[in-house]
Amino acid sequence: TLSPKGGLLGMTLESFMREHSRPLLLVPVYIGYDKLLEGRTLIAELEGQPKRRESLGALVGAVKSLRREYGGAYMAFGEPLPLGQFLDREAPEWATLADDARREAAKRLTAPLAREMAERINAAVVVNPVNLFAMALVASPRHALDERALLQHIEWLKTIASRLPYAKNATLTDKEPATAIDEALKLGFATRVPHPLGDVIKVPDDQVSTLNYVRNNVLHVYALPALVASLLAAARETTRDGVARFCGDMQPFLRAELMLHDSPQEAGEESRRIVDLFLEIGFARATDGTI
Repeated sequence: TLSPKGGLLGMTLESFMREHSRPLLLVPVYIGYDKLLEGRTLIAELEGQPKRRESLGALVGAVKSLRREYGGAYMAFGEPLPLGQFLDREAPEWATLADDARREAAKRLTAPLAREMAERINAAVVVNPVNLFAMALVASPRHALDERALLQHIEWLKTIASRLPYAKNATLTDKEPATAIDEALKLGFATRVPHPLGDVIKVPDDQVSTLNYVRNNVLHVYALPALVASLLAAARETTRDGVARFCGDMQPFLRAELMLHDSPQEAGEESRRIVDLFLEIGFARATDGTI
């Protein structure tokens, strides 16, 4: 999630502070896709290229593009945020402010309000099969994996998201790992390279950036488990308390970058559950109180 822009939200906030005869709830909405219609255009804009101008030719090209396979779209609603309660918490005197003071307060509160909404949108995440495929494969050397290893990676990712849900509003696909590979192949995100010892699934070079975007949609779901895994791999030996302290110290940085909702204390407690799951599925082992 990019840093939210608060223009419209700021106007809504100031308007409510000025005239609040009725309650106002802000509803976070998560929208995800298997494949974007203009995926490459979006990636190019994120990399700094100028936005393409609208034209009749572009419209005709878009109509032709609709004949291609794009998979599914996913929408989920997060926990609504009552604006009055937010103001009562952040600025208890908000209802008595005069015009200039009210405008300044609205300006000051827009950024934290936007951030809270972004966190609530992330909490309503839908982890679809193509997300899992992208998470498992994009970071692999040369963007390729033996199919059996890829199936195992996807199964591990499903297990983590299922046993340790990111949030109560998060949704995880119930489809099997093989379906994730089939979907990626059908959408053109990957190719199958036959091999006598087992087929290899590879991402074409021109699809890596787009698949990175698909992966980033759910990156926050795996941020804390990945942090624990990185610590265990680097430290070789530590304790549950050491893991909890490390994750608590790092959480402010992850939270700022990825719009995570956990506090440092909550991250430390969650890291203990992550360690227990890693021990259960064989990612780590415990000996005499150390991991």
